Amino acid sequence: MPGDSASLFVTCFCVAIAVFFAACLLRLSGKGRAETASRRLAWLKNKEIGDKGEFRLWVILENGLNKMAFIILHDIHLPIGDKTTQIDFIVVSCWGIFVIEAKTWNASIYGEATDSEWIAYYDRAKPFPSPLLQNDWHIQALSSCIGLDPKQYMKSIVAFAAETVFRMDPPENVMHFRDVPGYILSHLGDFCFRADDLPRIADTILDWDPTITPETRDEHTTNILLARLMRYYPPTHARTYP
Repeated sequence: MPGDSASLFVTCFCVAIAVFFAACLLRLSGKGRAETASRRLAWLKNKEIGDKGEFRLWVILENGLNKMAFIILHDIHLPIGDKTTQIDFIVVSCWGIFVIEAKTWNASIYGEATDSEWIAYYDRAKPFPSPLLQNDWHIQALSSCIGLDPKQYMKSIVAFAAETVFRMDPPENVMHFRDVPGYILSHLGDFCFRADDLPRIADTILDWDPTITPETRDEHTTNILLARLMRYYPPTHARTYP
C-alpha cells in the first residue's frame, strides 16, 4: 500500500543516515586513537632518547669524578610548593653541590643567560624555556628541602649531548656532557663542607624523594659508603651540616 511504502522508505532513509554517522564517528574515533598512539610513541621515543642521554652523562660523571670525594645522585624528585620537580643529577662534594640539568637534543641551540626562552633549530626554529631558569627552579626546590643557601653552596650546570651545536658562546655553566667533570673539578679549593658531612647531605636529599626505591637507595648508598672512607678533612671553616 502507498502508506506502507512511504513508511518503509522513511525507515530505510533513517537507517542509512544512522549508518553514515556511525561510520563517521568510527572513522574519527579510529583517527583519534591513531593520533593518540602516535603521540604516545613520540613521547616514549623522546623519553628513551633522554634516558640514553642521561646514561651517557652518568658514565662520564662516574669515570671523571673520584667516588671517594663525590657522591652522584640521579633522577631525584623533590617537592616545591604543591608541585614536584625532577632533577637529573646532583653531585655532592666538599666544594659544593652541583645541580645538573641534562638535555639530549640533536639540534642547534641559541640562548643567552638572561633570556627567558631559548631557540632549538630542527627543521624549523622551536622556542623552549631557558634551561638555566629551569635549573634555578630545581635549585630552589633543593635549597628548600635541605636548608642550605643556594648562592653559597650550590652551583648550576646545564649539559647538552655531543650532538648539540651551540649557535652562541654559551654561559660558562652551559656545556657538553664531556666537559662537566672538568667544570666541577675547576671548583676544587673553596671548601663548603667537611667530608663526613657528605653522606648526611645525600641522605637528606634521598629522604625527600618519594620515588626512591630500596634498590635505588642501595645504589646511592654505595657511593655514600665510599665517601665515608675518605679520611681527609677540610679546614675547620668549612660548614658542618647538621
